[in-house]
Amino acid sequence: MARRHFGLVRKRSSGSWPASYWHEGRLHAAPQTFATKSDALAYLPITEADIHRGAWFDPLAGRVSNCAPNR
Repeated sequence: MARRHFGLVRKRSSGSWPASYWHEGRLHAAPQTFATKSDALAYLPITEADIHRGAWFDPLAGRVSNCAPNR
């Protein structure tokens, strides 16, 4: 079997399949896990194409942290 050049998928003990990939020196995880390996594998080339087209955005860019001080 050929090795993929972009991203990786693995099987969790729960049976779900998370996908992840490196971009701009950081490891990014797909925003959801997938029910099947083929679904996780299908996510990666779409994300890679988004990066090459300039349509990719950081999934964590709009996240709000819970570190705000209590006042």
